[in-house]
Order: sequence, then structure tokens, then C-alpha cells
Amino acid sequence: MEDIIGKTTSYILLIFGFFFLIPLFLAVNLEYTTRNYISSTVNTFTETARTSGILRKEDYSNMVDRLNSTGNSFAIHLEHKAKVAVPNEVAEGYQISYLPYSLQDVYAEWEGVGKDMIPNTEDDTEGKDYQMKDGDYLTISVVSNESTLAGRFLGILSGHPEGMKVSASAGGIVGKTAR
Repeated sequence: MEDIIGKTTSYILLIFGFFFLIPLFLAVNLEYTTRNYISSTVNTFTETARTSGILRKEDYSNMVDRLNSTGNSFAIHLEHKAKVAVPNEVAEGYQISYLPYSLQDVYAEWEGVGKDMIPNTEDDTEGKDYQMKDGDYLTISVVSNESTLAGRFLGILSGHPEGMKVSASAGGIVGKTAR
């Protein structure tokens, strides 16, 4: 009798392993690879924009295409902070401050949502590039709109049924000083 209970228990554990643990392991490995790919894509886009001082439509489109190749949809937020000198009455001089600009209008036009909304451009041609100055600050954050398969598995195990999303962010100072 004990032998039958032992075999039944081992079969149940074996079936559980095949139908839950193995797919979980594969999903976690896939998510790890996806996170690294997304992070690399965002960093490449940011470094290109920072070192050149220009956000190009082609670079943005390449980044979006690479992100979409993962099979997830993403919310992208770009922010440019212009470096400005602000009078400092206490120290009787100037202090450096950063004035934020949301670039939602820029990538809305690039994706065909808006028209003629790009600031800081010198010509009126279609598909303009966004110019930045040395010393400005650029940040980008990317978050998946839905949970990944591994995120849903881990959400179930951790008690968060909505799951976990994939995200990446990058940023830094624009210009020749960018590293």
C-alpha cells in the first residue's frame, strides 16, 4: 500500500514538474534574455542621441522596431532637460538648472499621431530631427504594456496576479562630454 502512495506522489510531482516548473524555467530564461535585449536597445539609442546631440527619427524607428521584435508592446517616455543659467540672488551669480521638456509631441509625430509639433528645428522638412545642446540632459524609460509569460507565472507565485512588466531606462548628459 505504501508503495502505491509513493508511486502516485512521485507521478504527481513529475507531472507538476513537466507542466509547471519546466515552462516556468523556460519563461524566466526568455524574460531574462528579453530584459537584456531591451536594455541594450534603449542604451544604444540613448548613447547615439547623447553623443550626437540629435534625436533622429531613423534611430527612434530602429529602436521601436527592435522593441517590437520581442513580441511585447511598450510605452516609451522621452524627456529632454535643457541646461539653463538661472540668477542666484543669494550667491550674487548664476546657478545651473535644468528646464524639462516632454518629447511626447516629437515621437507622436514620428509615429504619425501629430503634425508640425517638433521644437528646436531649423528647417521645415518632413521627419525632422530634434536638436539638443551640449550639457543638456536626456532620459528615456520603456515599460511593457502587458506582463510577460514569466511575469504572470511569478505573479501567481508571489500573490500578484497582474504579473510583472519588463522595463528599461537610460539617460545622461548630452554632447561631447557624454560617456
